[in-house]
Amino acid sequence: MKKLTVIDLDGTLYDGSTLKQLYRFAMVKSFKRIDVVTIMQLLWQNLLSLIGIKTHREAKHALMLRLEMVFDEKDFENFAMSLTDKLNNQVLSIMKKKREENHFIVLSTASPEAYCMPLAAMLSFDACHATPTTLRLDDYVENRSRNKTTRLKQLIDTKHLTIDTVLTDHHDDLPLIEMNREGLNIIVNPSKETEGILKLSDLNFRIITSSK
Repeated sequence: MKKLTVIDLDGTLYDGSTLKQLYRFAMVKSFKRIDVVTIMQLLWQNLLSLIGIKTHREAKHALMLRLEMVFDEKDFENFAMSLTDKLNNQVLSIMKKKREENHFIVLSTASPEAYCMPLAAMLSFDACHATPTTLRLDDYVENRSRNKTTRLKQLIDTKHLTIDTVLTDHHDDLPLIEMNREGLNIIVNPSKETEGILKLSDLNFRIITSSK
C-alpha cells in the first residue's frame, strides 16, 4: 500500500494565519476597487469577532461568504501565490523527501477551500481537504479535528493508503495523531499549551521549532 503524508496549513506549512492574511489582502483589494460595501462588511465582521459576539467559525463563514461573491478565481489564485513567500522551509524539505519516497501527500486544513485548492495545486499536493463555504451557517462544517480524520479515512479507503506521517502545529489534531500511532508525527512550532497536552499523552511525536 502507498504511504500517506498529511500536512496542516496554518502554523505548519504556512508560518502564521492564512485567514488573517486573507483579511488584509481583501481590504487592500477592496480599497483599490472602491468596494465600500465589502470594506464595511469586513470591518463590521472583524469587530463582532474581536468583541466576542461572533465565534471564529461564524466570522470565517461571513468573511468567505462575502469574498466568494466579490472575488473571482484569479483573486484567490493571486492570494494563494502570495502565501508562498511565507512557507516553512523545514516542512517543505520534509514534503520533498516524502514525495521522493513516493508518498501520497494531502493538504488537510480547516482553512477555506477557495484558496487552499489553488495553493495545493501550486505545491503539487496529491489532494486537498479544506473547508467549503456554504450559504447557510448551519451547513458550514470546518475540516478540523474529527471531521478531518473522517475525510482522511475515506481517502485512505478509496486510494488504498496507509497513514505514515503527520505534520501539524496544534492539539486540535490529536485525533489525527492518534490515528497515526505507528507512524511519524511532527509537531511544528507548537504553543506551550499544545506541547503540554502532547507530553501528557502516550502519543509518539517529535517537535521542530524553526522554519529556517
